[in-house]
Amino acid sequence: MALLLVAWARWMNWAIGLRPNSGGRASRPRPRALVEYRFETSDIAALTSGYFAANAASARVLEKIGFSETGRSRRFSQSNGAEIPHVDMLLTRAQWEAS
Repeated sequence: MALLLVAWARWMNWAIGLRPNSGGRASRPRPRALVEYRFETSDIAALTSGYFAANAASARVLEKIGFSETGRSRRFSQSNGAEIPHVDMLLTRAQWEAS
C-alpha cells in the first residue's frame, strides 16, 4: 500500500492508494501516527479532516481513528473535475486522549 501523508495547521489531508494485491484494505497505523504526531508536537486543540461522500473507505479510516462528522460541504475533486459532496470531520485533543 502506498500512503501519502500531508499535514499543516489544523487541517489533515492524506491520499490512500491501494495496490491491486492489497485486497482493497487500507490500514490505519500511518494516519493514526500522523494524528498522534500532530497532537504531541503542537498545542492545537483539534484537527479537521473529511472525505468525499461517496468514499466509504475513507469514512471508515477517519471514524476508526476517532474523527466525528461536523457537517457537509462541497469541495473540488480533481478526479471528477467538479465540486462534489464532502463530509467535514473533527477530532479534538480531548477525544484523542480519551481513546
